[in-house]
Amino acid sequence: MHTPGYQDVDDFQAIATIVHELAPDIEVFIANNNIPSSLTRRRAGQRPTLIFSPGNLLTFRPVRGKVYAGSPVPKIEQIKRFQAAGLPVPATAEITRNLELPEEKFGSLVVVKPGFSESSRGHFITLMRRESVRFQP
Repeated sequence: MHTPGYQDVDDFQAIATIVHELAPDIEVFIANNNIPSSLTRRRAGQRPTLIFSPGNLLTFRPVRGKVYAGSPVPKIEQIKRFQAAGLPVPATAEITRNLELPEEKFGSLVVVKPGFSESSRGHFITLMRRESVRFQP
């Protein structure tokens, strides 16, 4: 499932090419997650089917098969998962009422990102002086 505006369809086409080269008996369909794709849905439903979507299924509803679909993960949870996996991440803290940001850990400037999904697209991100960061309900 390709969701326009969130993924590049060329990436899906490249994956389809690789799948076809490795297993020519597998037919790959790239469906638009924003439309029902009734023809694709019916054709794919005639065969054993696996649906993969990096995000939630939106309008497309498969006839049958196993569905692997992503779901939104709050930013703070993403950071915790990266840390648990041993990946390097910048100093991170959730802004709470009693938040203290030590300068030795955070430096003089911090990037403030909201926890909702649009922040991953570059919206509502602010560079602030560390001492100016305050909780706002």
